[in-house]
Amino acid sequence: MKDKHITISKEAAITLGLNQSVLLEALYSLLDKNKDLSIDFESILQETPFWSKDELNKTIDNLVVKGVIVKEKNKNSFYLVNKSKIKKKEISEYTDFTTPDEIFLEEEWKPNKQILNQALEYGIPESFVMNQIQDFKHFYNEKHEKSRSWEIKFLRFVIKQWRLEEITEYKEAKRKPIKKNWTPDQEAIEILIKAGVKKEFINEEVDEFKLYWSEKGEVSDTWNSKFIAHARRQWAKFSNLIENSDKPLPITDDWTPSEDFFQVLSLTGITKDFSESCIPEFILYWKETGQSHNSWNSKFLQHVKFQWQKNMKYSEQNISLLEERIEKSWDISEVNDPSSKTINKKSQEEVSLKLKELKKKHQI
Repeated sequence: MKDKHITISKEAAITLGLNQSVLLEALYSLLDKNKDLSIDFESILQETPFWSKDELNKTIDNLVVKGVIVKEKNKNSFYLVNKSKIKKKEISEYTDFTTPDEIFLEEEWKPNKQILNQALEYGIPESFVMNQIQDFKHFYNEKHEKSRSWEIKFLRFVIKQWRLEEITEYKEAKRKPIKKNWTPDQEAIEILIKAGVKKEFINEEVDEFKLYWSEKGEVSDTWNSKFIAHARRQWAKFSNLIENSDKPLPITDDWTPSEDFFQVLSLTGITKDFSESCIPEFILYWKETGQSHNSWNSKFLQHVKFQWQKNMKYSEQNISLLEERIEKSWDISEVNDPSSKTINKKSQEEVSLKLKELKKKHQI
């Protein structure tokens, strides 16, 4: 280029874009220097040292798509669309820089080869590009929109759809079934504790949560979020069952669950008749153990759920998980309040023995 300056047409910059106009001027300069109408890539790169190879390739592709230059087959060289008219004064005869007319998308429209090649450079396979044609036509026909360059519009549409496809595939790859050794992470536990859920209650809910989702066979990448929602729901039910008693009390002969209990129970699908049939056995069990609790409603809910699962003939694996959970909640442990100690100061060994006998007797 003369004096190392580049002069571009304002109309060309508006129509083709700034980089494309600069490249076109560089091609003119090379055509003035060489008799050969074909210009190789290396010559263009030397003429435009301010661009990297990748930047130059992208700019060349843009001119190819717009039909200003053509890439020679099996060669890394290019020529203007009309080889016989290479002088600047004649350029306007075949490279019209006036704004092209806007047209509607034709029914038989298809992307040209240049668009397919350019999409391939973005890593988008031709099969994916071709599958987008009908959606592209439908979308813009519905909008009743006109355009000066449907090729460019289609390429942008394809790139957008490809990015969405990649995001979807990435998310699907992360979705997995819940594992047997799954546990909520520390952040999930902290969120629940801050919401007022006791850590002991959180730990007790893990096995039931895993059992439920493993049987459903669903996959997810948000098991922690699901567990937080599950634990909050269960805690709300549990909290509604706690009587207003600060002092642990032993169960009485005429104990019956509260009306709140049956309202909560209705959400689990367990019938009222079934739960009422479990009351005598429940009272007998806890009368003989001599333990005291703040909330007999919550203990009874666990008992009814356990008996219901057995009655529904769950698999041996499911029963063992449920029994383990109930065992934990029925373990005899010392309570700091002196009033909750075993009546008549029974020894731990005696209570444990009695508990085994009761379980055997009542098939618990």
